[in-house]
Amino acid sequence: QMSIRGNTGFPDDGLITVTKGHIYTPGTPVITTNMTVTHVNNGVMFLTPIGGPYDVQGLTAGTTGQVVCFANNGASTMTLKHENGSASAANRFWLPGGTDISLAQYEGVTLVYNGTAARWMKLK
Repeated sequence: QMSIRGNTGFPDDGLITVTKGHIYTPGTPVITTNMTVTHVNNGVMFLTPIGGPYDVQGLTAGTTGQVVCFANNGASTMTLKHENGSASAANRFWLPGGTDISLAQYEGVTLVYNGTAARWMKLK
């Protein structure tokens, strides 16, 4: 395990802990409305929907090959929306079959950024 302290772009103390190749960024973005998630980092991101269900319309554009794992840390369902027009084009999800993905409590999904398509895509 290794800890790095610095500017992570998160509104917490800026500590990143790396354990066995995974990155966990402290601080859990709370979802209280349909939104585009703006915290982006490689690794695991716990999202907590409060009083939902809510739609995740997009994720701030990444770099080619960047991988993010979303985990629903709250009791409410959150739904990743395929090609949602409320998100900027480069922030959108391109999901299998053109369908949305609903995540119940403690469910997760792994996404990779495709720079050519300028979209987040689900990994299997």
